[in-house]
Amino acid sequence: LKPLGLAKSCGRSGQKMGARFLMSFFDVRATLLGVSLLFGLNTGAHAGEISSSYSSLALEKCTIIEQEPEFGTTTWKCAGQAGYAVYPTEADLRFYLAFGKGDAMATTGGASVPPFNRLGGMLEWRVENVKGVWTPFATIVRYHTSGGTGEAEGQVLVVSKFEDGETCPLAYINALVTPNANAWARSLADKMARDFVCSRDKPHYVGKGANELW
Repeated sequence: LKPLGLAKSCGRSGQKMGARFLMSFFDVRATLLGVSLLFGLNTGAHAGEISSSYSSLALEKCTIIEQEPEFGTTTWKCAGQAGYAVYPTEADLRFYLAFGKGDAMATTGGASVPPFNRLGGMLEWRVENVKGVWTPFATIVRYHTSGGTGEAEGQVLVVSKFEDGETCPLAYINALVTPNANAWARSLADKMARDFVCSRDKPHYVGKGANELW
């Protein structure tokens, strides 16, 4: 009877040890998963893969770095992506976007549209996995444009080439008449941005009346 009792005891002990092992194993797995999520690791990403990331253009969350009330001009610094800050500037009831690393704002480029306008709430970055680093190559922003007295407000998606902080518009999309306008914007960014030469090439217009929006 004693050996049988010992066997039962060993069996219960073995079950407890096995349960503790499984709990420890899953605790480790959960910890590793938490770390990977915390640091944004994506083991499934491949070189050349393209995706989108986003940063806020909510000006109340940005820092005013320059203001000239006499001329109605204000420049903000907003958090961006990949080490770049975003610098929206309002001048003459129009918004312009520029970029820079640290406190160094790009001196060339920038995007806007001629009519009085305001920015949408988010900036979309098209990014490519370059040797394990997500690198931005284009941006997409929505402008809400003034339609004049008694006219409806317009919406324009501006797709811009982005390279080392310098930027220039490569496409304007009439977002109100173009089905799947955001998908169009991403497709144009992915196909055109790398070979687009700011000093040579002209922007594309997509959507009925896109080239007549201003």
